[in-house]
Amino acid sequence: MYLKRALFSLVLLTVVSCGLKSVEDGFEQNGVHTINTGFVSAFAIPISDSEVILVDSGGEEDAASLKIGLEALGYGLDDVTHVFITHGHKDHVAALELLDSALKVGFAQDEPLIEEKLGKKVVLDLPIDDGERMMVGDVMVEAFHLPGHTPGNATYLINNVMLMGDTAMANEDGSVGVPPEFFSSDALAVKDRIKDLWSRLENRTDDVEWMFFAHTGPLQGTNALKTYSVE
Repeated sequence: MYLKRALFSLVLLTVVSCGLKSVEDGFEQNGVHTINTGFVSAFAIPISDSEVILVDSGGEEDAASLKIGLEALGYGLDDVTHVFITHGHKDHVAALELLDSALKVGFAQDEPLIEEKLGKKVVLDLPIDDGERMMVGDVMVEAFHLPGHTPGNATYLINNVMLMGDTAMANEDGSVGVPPEFFSSDALAVKDRIKDLWSRLENRTDDVEWMFFAHTGPLQGTNALKTYSVE
């Protein structure tokens, strides 16, 4: 386990030094708040004074950074009503076990991966379908199934912010690229899924004001997806 974590950290440190856009802890747009948990960010979206939803749960089993980030917004772990999972890698689901009161939402294709990473049986409370739209309070969540990084890899559109997970990474020059191939189940498919996402958004670009990424900082608009797709 230690060697796997050390390798993961080494790879991420390598790619971060190669022109990726830096994560901005606490960065917020349209009510979507970045909570950096080390090498990966989770995202919090308040839906009421006492309720908040998350996209991913971060990479810390004790949820230390997640707790701090939520507390800064006036919430605790027990206030989380839903966790929308982008994919089943450990750095995105490590704190799921501490979110007992939250409904776990994602694509069923990644249930086996989540079970493998957490070492226990996992059944999503709300399996979703590609293109499904779900109301959580007054917040609309739209799900996009983009398999490649993992079989159940997802992005979520919330408040005109596309939560990209590891579907892509943002470069410092404003372009997008693929996550490290080492971590993807189908590295070639990852490239196609970025192009597929653009094809689904090119006629609705006004719906996406920002893109937030799990391992890098954000990008405004969708021009980077368009540029990647026509290269």
